[in-house]
Amino acid sequence: GLCNNAFNEKSGLFNEEHRDGKWQITGWWGTREDCFNFGDEPKHSAYLNGQCCYYILKSYLLFDESNKNWLLKSQSVLDTVLKTQKGNGAFGVFFDPANGKAVDYDGFQGCWFVPAFTMLYKITKDEKYLVAAKNELLITRPEKYDKKKDIRALNWYQRFWYTR
Repeated sequence: GLCNNAFNEKSGLFNEEHRDGKWQITGWWGTREDCFNFGDEPKHSAYLNGQCCYYILKSYLLFDESNKNWLLKSQSVLDTVLKTQKGNGAFGVFFDPANGKAVDYDGFQGCWFVPAFTMLYKITKDEKYLVAAKNELLITRPEKYDKKKDIRALNWYQRFWYTR
């Protein structure tokens, strides 16, 4: 399945596309003419890895946590992303396929990891995942951090994604 075959062991992230009989990263942001981002070197994207992890973890819960590999692979991806989170809370938007390091932080794509991190927190109860999600959300707020207000917002956000 997806978790076994699409996982890039070198980067610790999911590949974006299955084409010509193999998993690869050239589908969305690669150099082919039918890609969205012409001429760039292909990279893993936050957009696809974030959504992929969220939906795999959601499925893990829906199917009574019967496929532990879904949890383990998604957690591995999110741990890779967590290692590259900047001090200001920003998640990377593109990642090197050779080592999983974030190579670009410019843009809002990192927000796609927030639902996945909140879902992983729901499953594991490990606070580091909740903190990571909160820190990504807070980088867009120029005013002073208000813990009470921000925790309420994050709680709403968690409830919103948990029930989808």
